Amino acid sequence: MLKIIGLTVGFVLSFCISFELKACNSIENQYKIGKIIIESTGAMDPIPLKPRPYQRFATWLSPTTNPSLIYKYIQVKQGDVLSQEELLRIGKRLEALSYFKSVSVIKKITLLEDETAVVDITIRTRDQFPMSLSLSLEEGPLLTVTHNNICGYGHIFHNQFFLKKRWGYGLEYAIPQIHGTYFIGTQWYKQTENAHTYAFDCKNLWLGKSFIKKRKTDLPPCYWLVTLGGYKKTFHTRPTVSAIQNAIYHHYRLILGKIECVIDGYQKAKGIYSLHSSESIPKGESIEILYGYQKGEFNNRQYVGINCIKNIANNAFGYLSFSCKTGAFLYHKSLEEGVLKLDFNYASSNQRTTRHGMRQFFRLNYIMGYRMPQERSLGIRKGDPESLCGQKKENAIYAITKPINARLNCSILSTFHTPILIHHVYFALLGFSDLIALYDRDYNLLNATLIDTCGLGFRLQHTTIKWITVDCKVGYNALLGKLAPSVTLSTCCFENKIAPKPSLIAYN
Repeated sequence: MLKIIGLTVGFVLSFCISFELKACNSIENQYKIGKIIIESTGAMDPIPLKPRPYQRFATWLSPTTNPSLIYKYIQVKQGDVLSQEELLRIGKRLEALSYFKSVSVIKKITLLEDETAVVDITIRTRDQFPMSLSLSLEEGPLLTVTHNNICGYGHIFHNQFFLKKRWGYGLEYAIPQIHGTYFIGTQWYKQTENAHTYAFDCKNLWLGKSFIKKRKTDLPPCYWLVTLGGYKKTFHTRPTVSAIQNAIYHHYRLILGKIECVIDGYQKAKGIYSLHSSESIPKGESIEILYGYQKGEFNNRQYVGINCIKNIANNAFGYLSFSCKTGAFLYHKSLEEGVLKLDFNYASSNQRTTRHGMRQFFRLNYIMGYRMPQERSLGIRKGDPESLCGQKKENAIYAITKPINARLNCSILSTFHTPILIHHVYFALLGFSDLIALYDRDYNLLNATLIDTCGLGFRLQHTTIKWITVDCKVGYNALLGKLAPSVTLSTCCFENKIAPKPSLIAYN
């Protein structure tokens, strides 16, 4: 009996002691926030005493991040009581932003007489250079110049230039907030590929708002995006039109909205599309639903579309991306003038041996038109806008005699060895082969050979200019029957998300 009583008392005492220890630990891990000091350094600091003109211009383009922006994102104020884990999250929140090149959080803990732990925080940041350039082979703007930190307040401004068979300008302004981002944008461009047959202007204006969904800190961010836009397309030159004749040349106005869900995750990697600098490879996913109403010159109709993107990033398996886009107009409850686009991209993991390493890249693109008007023809390569005159001028050069209704492009590229450094330039030898299949409305093959271009080249990257990697290639073009040199940028060709602007599924 005494043993039982002793065991019971011991158990109760051990429980009380462990409870007191846990309580003490929980109290000791709580910190009261004292002073918060922000030390922000600009991307071009320190500035020389006698700066040159280009240094003054670069300094003007890269203002130092305003401390109020940092205060907003750390979500902490003087007097708050935080745990050790919550203190660590302060630095992680800032590191997740695109404004900073480096972030350090210095904590100084002081124990008061009442045993309250007060922590003074010093946050030191160094800004990234806010300007960036991007090229797109899609139907939209070819060149986009972006400023990611307007006046140091984190606003984003995109300048868009249409320079490939469509000429015009667009701009987009984004105001990021903690719980979402506000968007506004507009574009104007002109297409005069066949000025004697048709020429048109297209204008659009759109607004949007994203809503960030709260998730666990170890999960990639997730947000919803809602946007609404208006389009106006006006032809200056066109054939004779009527309600049933040459409908593709009708003037129209379009209201288009979309809702999109994005899981925006990335994985750090090195030496994939660049040769020696680090990269952020998308490993998220998204789904977009489109709905619109078109008021035409003679007929009105609805539009529906859906886009899906799935990315997988694994250092051992490789990097995989798949996207599916489809959209169509509805007229009198029947489906008309639709399009289906499939994209598959794969970059292998680095296959290293004792002497050399190599990496393979595979890209597959398929597009098919459904009940396309006879006047419409797809381009030969991805990114070429469709023609509205049935036959493009360049198609005759490739001996294509009928309008293209479907197209399959396949590209295979491989680097043969680890990058070699010569005079501050990394280079790697590569080989490539491009395949192509073009089909008419009856799905008959139009091109005589499936081989488009095959050859050799170099991938080049400078040690200091790390943001650009160039592929210089020379190959034999089987369709033209001659050698064809090319210079292209080596960039990651897939994304987690679609552009915020609501857009019709393009025939490109």
